[in-house]
Amino acid sequence: MAKKKLSKWEKFAQRMKTEYRFSILQEETFEQLSNYKLPLWKMVGTVLGIGVLVILITLAAVVYTPLKGPVLGYVTKIETTDIVVLNQKIEELENLIGAHQTYEASIRQILMGDLNHDDLPSPPEGINSSNANTPLPTSTNFREAKETKSIMLNQKINAPSLVAFTSPVEGSISASFMPDKDHYGVDIVAPKNTAIKAIRDGFVITADWTIDTGNTIAVQHANGFVSIYKHNSALLKKAGSAVKAGEAIALIGNTGRLTDGPHLHFELWHNGKPLDPQEYFNF
Repeated sequence: MAKKKLSKWEKFAQRMKTEYRFSILQEETFEQLSNYKLPLWKMVGTVLGIGVLVILITLAAVVYTPLKGPVLGYVTKIETTDIVVLNQKIEELENLIGAHQTYEASIRQILMGDLNHDDLPSPPEGINSSNANTPLPTSTNFREAKETKSIMLNQKINAPSLVAFTSPVEGSISASFMPDKDHYGVDIVAPKNTAIKAIRDGFVITADWTIDTGNTIAVQHANGFVSIYKHNSALLKKAGSAVKAGEAIALIGNTGRLTDGPHLHFELWHNGKPLDPQEYFNF
């Protein structure tokens, strides 16, 4: 009887059912360590299963983790909008910081007498430009004050007498205005860390540390007034900041070399000339 001819699919099925033996031998002695006997379909199925599992794990890691951005270049519309807005804000902040730094540097040069007030650049956004045009005290003004101290003792400074100010702090006066002794303000004793308030609307022209006066802050006001606050434990405002009357700008402290206890050394200047604060405030 003639043998039946097998089709291609039947030959393939028989081949997949054929068993194969896998042996693990020791390289030098050829000793058989392990022996496995598997049909071809099981080996193919195992390899395919492992491959599918690896693919699924990889896809899950890409889709459900932050890897989807760099791997697939996937960025949502919302994320794109946020990135654009953040970049714009960063650019605006960088420009504003640069303007403040330039303005603060010019203010420092004016205070040191290295720059004329007319050369002061326009104040950055957020600073009252009407206040920025008032004269500032310079090192020349301080030298003139010392040279004319004898005149100041016998003659009142020509400053507006009816000006509304907010007292910077409540306390007792431990040292009064004594220009003949280079003391161009008053010392007000108050508990440490008491809030110090701005006497009037204006903007901070300097907020820094000095060896003699510690944490010091100065505010320029309209009509040529400048208020200076020394020996603070902390400064609450930075140079270039706009402030309102009665707003806390510093805290009472005992910083600097020229101090012997928590107090505020407060100075009031008008058009580059020191005034006696006790004529304008009730502390």
